[in-house]
Amino acid sequence: MTDMDQQHTVSSTALQTATELVAHMPGRMTQPRIYVCAALLTAQRPVCHQHIHHMVPHINRVSIYRVCEWLAQQNLIDVVVGKDGIRRYAWRAQRDSHHRHAHFHCENCGHTECLEGVLAPQAILPEGYHTRSVTVVVNGICAHCG
Repeated sequence: MTDMDQQHTVSSTALQTATELVAHMPGRMTQPRIYVCAALLTAQRPVCHQHIHHMVPHINRVSIYRVCEWLAQQNLIDVVVGKDGIRRYAWRAQRDSHHRHAHFHCENCGHTECLEGVLAPQAILPEGYHTRSVTVVVNGICAHCG
């Protein structure tokens, strides 16, 4: 079973939450923004563009990409790139928090999940440098594939 086999649908609760969130963000309140937010809230783990598109097939892929980039700029989602080079997006529970946990990526089925108990290191940089993000991805084989 691949990561894509675990298809979800967007719940009405997630749509309502997403509508409220987007209404309070800078920029326009659009259907793609609402539905992509709702898909990420529903997924509850890092998912790729293709997975989001399966959840909201009426939103085109370019719009999904643009919304994900906008959400990352708003610090609402984290971007995780696995060993396979695919970008996955995860809803950030606390907007103002820095993303401090690692992720696990299964090299067999593509499943990616947050490892809340595994903290990413805090970078100590020279004066004048500023950290934007630190990403730790643990690649291996998940329990399902193992």
